Amino acid sequence: MDSLTQVTLGAAVGEAVLGRQLGNRAIVWGAVFGTLPDMDVVLSPFQDSVQFLVHHRGLSHSLLAVAVVSPLLGWLFTKWYQRAVSYPRWLLFFLLVFLTHILLDCCTTYGTQIFAPFSDVRVAWNNVFIIDPLYTLPFLACVLACLFFERTSRWRRTINAAGLILSTAYLGLTLVHKQAAEANFAAALERQQIPVSRMMTCPTPLNSILWCAVAETEGGFHVGFYSLFDSDDDIEFQFIPRSEELLGDLKDEYAVERLIWFADGYYCVRPHTDGVLLHVMKFGKLNFLETEDAYAFAYLVRREENPGIVVERHEREREIEVGEMAARLWARLKGN
Repeated sequence: MDSLTQVTLGAAVGEAVLGRQLGNRAIVWGAVFGTLPDMDVVLSPFQDSVQFLVHHRGLSHSLLAVAVVSPLLGWLFTKWYQRAVSYPRWLLFFLLVFLTHILLDCCTTYGTQIFAPFSDVRVAWNNVFIIDPLYTLPFLACVLACLFFERTSRWRRTINAAGLILSTAYLGLTLVHKQAAEANFAAALERQQIPVSRMMTCPTPLNSILWCAVAETEGGFHVGFYSLFDSDDDIEFQFIPRSEELLGDLKDEYAVERLIWFADGYYCVRPHTDGVLLHVMKFGKLNFLETEDAYAFAYLVRREENPGIVVERHEREREIEVGEMAARLWARLKGN
């Protein structure tokens, strides 16, 4: 999730565990450590595009890191506060603030390597977009309200609990929405006699009402959109050929293999004057069912004499206007 959301969640955890003992300092510490796992981005200037994909949400977001770092930080803060807060309570704080961070990240499509370094499996439940105002804003309002009450106030605990309950209930609701969308996608594919080997669904930006499906079939993918406000279940699918043969022997290169790993196999390849473009499809299309390829993650792969292969994040020549995309998103979300 975005940093503001992780700060909010961490602050609420801090208040829940340490609020009575530390007051507003509990919220501050929760906000600080709630975003700490994402500090792996500070290494991005020293990494190429592929290295960043491999390491972001990697070891810093793993269960091993939580198990190792939490007891150490708990001990240090117990010493720092001279036992004003017990070690078990500090330990509980750090365990919860880190675990909630990585579990919330698992709800997104990007994927989180919670089993690193023992496994590079990316856990992604695909039930919430990385920025979702309906999750974050009410939650943030509750956390900010707590700042205006004394640390022993019952209202403070009640408001914080309400924020935690509302945000968690919303995550549960997104799972219900996801199941409903998947059922409609599966039924539409069956009615249209489109055989698929697997399918993934994800929410479109800023909401959990409009969903995208990427269904894999022989030679490519069928992409469709479904809104919970659609008046019927007649879903239109667009076939997108994978065209992996364009990669040739590039597919055996480590960098390309890691791109395909990041895409979880949901990718397509297109020719480019300087090489080939590899589009990561699992985040859906930015321009709905237009024929032009427009994906959030696209990489230009080309050969050079030295260092041999270059992979760069590709910026589209004609970017979609934010206002235009928002208008399309809103119209399609309403069922149009």
